[in-house]
This record gives sequence, C-alpha cells and structure tokens, in this order.
Amino acid sequence: MQEEAKLSLAGAQSKMGLYVDRSSGSLPQYFLPQGTAASTHIVKAVNRRFGQLSENEYYCLRLAEAAGLSVPECYLDTIGGQPLFVIERFDRMVLPEDDRRAGGGVQRVQRLHQEDFCQVLGLLPERKYEKGGVRYAKKVRDVLYECSSDPVRDIEAFVRLLVVNAVLGNCDGHLKNLTVLRGTDWSSFALAPVYDIASTVVYGGLDRHMAMRIGSTNKIDEVDRDDFLALAKELDVSPRMVRRLIEEVCEGVGGAASDVLRDTEDALGASLSKLRDIEVFARAQIDRLGIKGA
Repeated sequence: MQEEAKLSLAGAQSKMGLYVDRSSGSLPQYFLPQGTAASTHIVKAVNRRFGQLSENEYYCLRLAEAAGLSVPECYLDTIGGQPLFVIERFDRMVLPEDDRRAGGGVQRVQRLHQEDFCQVLGLLPERKYEKGGVRYAKKVRDVLYECSSDPVRDIEAFVRLLVVNAVLGNCDGHLKNLTVLRGTDWSSFALAPVYDIASTVVYGGLDRHMAMRIGSTNKIDEVDRDDFLALAKELDVSPRMVRRLIEEVCEGVGGAASDVLRDTEDALGASLSKLRDIEVFARAQIDRLGIKGA
C-alpha cells in the first residue's frame, strides 16, 4: 500500500518572507525586501487542496500558546477576500526606532542564527521523519540536556510540545519544525518559539502516524497517558512533570478552544468547519489523555 503523504511533503502552502510595518497602529504595511535586506515575517497563502489551512495554523498556534508554549506573534489578514496567515520571524530582531536607515521609512533588521534539529543532529533534511527503530525524541532530549543554556526549561518545553501535537492532531512535528536559537556570540543555545503547528488529522489522505513515537505508539489515534509516562522513562524526566504537562495542556486547550474558534470566525465573518473539526478531535484526545484521579 502506498504510504500516505505528510502535510509538509504535500507542498501545502506557498509562503514568502516580507517586511511588515505595524508601527503606525493601523493596518499592516507589507514590503518585499530587496537585495540583502531581511524580512520580519513569513506570510502563507491559502491552499486549494487543504481548505482553511491558514486558519488551521493560526488556531493551533493560539491553542498552543494557551497550553503554555512560547509562540511568535501571528495573525490572519485578508487580501482580495482570501485569508493569509502572517507570523513574526523569531530569528529576526527589529532594531530600535532611532536606528532607521538614512532617508528610509523602515527600521533595520538583524538576523539571528537559528538551526533546525536536522542541522543540529547532522541529518539530511529527508531524514526529518523517524524511520525504523530510531527514536528522535530521545535524541532531541540528549542535545538539549548537553547544550541548552537552560536544559530544564527547554526539555520541559519540548515535552509540552509533544503533548500539544498529540492533542491537536499534528502528525507533522518533524525535526525541521523544531529549532534552536544561538546567541550572537554563540555562547547561548535555546529552544526557539514553536511554529508550523497545524492539525493534519482533519485532512483526508494524510498520514496519521506522528512524526515522533510516544511510548509504544506513533499512531495519533492511539496515544494515551501511559505512552507519555513511558516517554518520561525513556527521556529520563520526572513522571510527575509529564503528568503536570498533560494537565496544563488539556486544561489550556480545552479552556480556549471554543473562545478562539468563535473569535476567529467573528473576525473573518465566516464559519470555519475545519477548526470545528479540530476542536472535536482535541476534546476526544483530552478525554483519553486526561489524568483525573492520578
């Protein structure tokens, strides 16, 4: 049987880097950087095959934030009646207002050094998904333990992300969607804010195997609390911490899902069926992962 596609392999969204000026407090202004000028945001356009994908990613990132993850500023804009997903680049630093280019109307932008985990682990991009007996979660944990400037914080954030992916139905949390930032003097090493989180389970024909195995399974429809507790043992982290993270993610997503959905539909003036599907899936996952009485 032919392997089902992953969302990233399917060429889901066209995207480009733009400089976005929101300093006036009015509508954002978009500029195409010329030459070596740096962009400040990534703008993703609508995709005909995967309906409401821009809204999906915005919704999932808002819920990830409610679940306690660090998320770049993002929003939905509408151009020509089509929604665009706009997210601030975490690997850019906009310099102070008084450091504008001479005679120009935009601020200077400094690039920050970032590496995805394929680069960190020395793997080719095509190896971003687990295959065979390899266990990427353990590899990520070991790097964070050895290299992070704050390993306790970053390992906890990584495990929290795995729980969020399981709750929201994101089977595309591969190594290239996990990034670290290095300081300008290369003395610091920290897990970057999360990005590229979208619920893949709401699209037919996409693989429902998670990019990283959790405990005994990589099947999104089977992962449960015991699998995460087995992961705690594999990663040599406290089961109590993992239970707390599950609680916080379930409470955060469950508490915000309906409000964020309503606010997004109100802002766009449209009913968003895919987001409603995400909420239904998430609540089913919360019921399975929930640790009442634990």
